Amino acid sequence: MRILEVLCNPRQTSFNRALAFRARSCLAEAGHEVLFHDLYEEGFDPVLDSAELTRGYSLDPLVQRHCAELEEADGLLIFHPLWWGGPPAMLKGWMDRVLRRGVAYDLDGGDFSEKDWAPLLGGKKALVLVTSDDGGLESASSVEALWAGTVLGKCGMDCECVVLSDLRRRRPMERAAWMSSLETRLAEKFPAGSLKEEAPR
Repeated sequence: MRILEVLCNPRQTSFNRALAFRARSCLAEAGHEVLFHDLYEEGFDPVLDSAELTRGYSLDPLVQRHCAELEEADGLLIFHPLWWGGPPAMLKGWMDRVLRRGVAYDLDGGDFSEKDWAPLLGGKKALVLVTSDDGGLESASSVEALWAGTVLGKCGMDCECVVLSDLRRRRPMERAAWMSSLETRLAEKFPAGSLKEEAPR
């Protein structure tokens, strides 16, 4: 499988980042092609300005690359911390600029008529792994609903969002166990040797 992996975490020593790099290694060892992007390292510009919004597409080569790789990928893997109940602003900007009309969804219908939402990412699998210092269930449920329902699910993807909550209070043994379970979770979501079924011609 070709898997697009997106990491959005500025902390170089974060557990979230460590999970992302472990996932990258596991997927490569399983024979998958990993298209890895660290948004902070790349300096991804999250701002969707009025010109781009009016134009309907981006002139930014990096945005164009992300859009093309998302269309080509069989799966999507995202890592981010939970900040104020949601993803960091840079990842929200990535959603705005990459999960755009013509790439992630379309609107069917004639001019001057009410248009129907048409997801374009059907058949693709997505896994979002989130770390949070918050121990409450409300924030975890909110970000799970965001990804699996409002965003990737609505674009047609088979999406699972997993939140590791109360991270600051997790003992080293618990973190190690969660790290070890990552390989099993990845193998279930992205089985080795699996390919996306081609659409009939």
